[in-house]
Amino acid sequence: MKTQFITQWALLLIALFPLQTRSQGNNTSFQFSVDDVPFVDNLCYQVDVVEKIKVVKGIETSTLTEHDKLKFITRNSTKIYNTYFSETSKPVFDVYYKKYNDGFNTWYQMPDLVRTDEYATYSYYSKESDLYPGGWFGNIATSNYGTFSNRNGERYYRQSHDFGSNGVYEIITNFYKKTGFLSKLSYTVPTVAELQKFEDAGFEVIVNVSFIKIRNTWVTLTWNLSEHIIIEEKFRNGIVEKVTNQIYTYNDQYQSYLLSKLKTVIPQQFENGECFEELIEETYSDYGQACDNSEVAFRSKNETLGLGIKLSPNPAIDYIDIDLNTKNNEIHNIDVFGVNGETMYSNSNSKGQRFIKIDINQWPSGVYIVKISTNKLSESIKFVKQ
Repeated sequence: MKTQFITQWALLLIALFPLQTRSQGNNTSFQFSVDDVPFVDNLCYQVDVVEKIKVVKGIETSTLTEHDKLKFITRNSTKIYNTYFSETSKPVFDVYYKKYNDGFNTWYQMPDLVRTDEYATYSYYSKESDLYPGGWFGNIATSNYGTFSNRNGERYYRQSHDFGSNGVYEIITNFYKKTGFLSKLSYTVPTVAELQKFEDAGFEVIVNVSFIKIRNTWVTLTWNLSEHIIIEEKFRNGIVEKVTNQIYTYNDQYQSYLLSKLKTVIPQQFENGECFEELIEETYSDYGQACDNSEVAFRSKNETLGLGIKLSPNPAIDYIDIDLNTKNNEIHNIDVFGVNGETMYSNSNSKGQRFIKIDINQWPSGVYIVKISTNKLSESIKFVKQ
């Protein structure tokens, strides 16, 4: 059974990869600095992934095992990432699976959405599957690693954070509160202080007008300053184990060099001893803050739910209109919060109005949460102020 979860170590990679440092050093001034990257508290982007292998000519395929032959299947996926702050000012990571194909899709059920917040990682399933009784694998799965739920029509698998991942999550929270979500995807280079730390740790450090290189026996990191590329080479016993090229392209909207390609090459061996290379190419595109995941068949808890409430426009500039739905005359409280928890608007709606217009013209740009409360229910809707 195949599922998608963000583990403690994956969370750590989210926080630290690509490298996030400032730039100027060794009498050479570099123009890239994380301080120059716009602070973004709500970010969307798309990642298209293609995974395949490359073999040398003349390989004897007849000696390959069935397992090795399956490696020739090209795998591809399209994922939409949305990172934002919750009502409690904690980062939330949503990954929507727009397309996924690895040749085995008829054997298992993929989630439509994987969400990680301060409490757990959730894998949501909205589509019916003919593979399992009741339409999803939660009906036959064990609870050894998490909790399966089919509550209120939402089917999901919940994996709570352990002690270690809770600590990592706090590091991530502090990082994003300081730098915003765009920083980890921006091209930056090390400071003099960072380079000194590498030297103190035994790395060789080379700096000139064209590149910065740090290396030891197991890793080499190279910043190409003119082409905006970061190359990471990993070694084991002197042999290349993995090479990753991070390619950055200038983005007019954010006036920063943002990650556009991630190319990874991993040397491998078949069971018969023949060599091949695993090639993974990730294309990053559609950076923005007006996140639209309408193509994903999933009803998010931060979008319109059972109350039938509607908010428009989204994103907004001068005002927002809220339709409270005439069936909900018991609605008694409307609050709008910023990502840091400050109250921007509050209305008890004692007159039972259906339509509410809120002037947001003077509010700072960013993400806001509208919370609608009744005697029985509470619902939150997210919108972006441009």
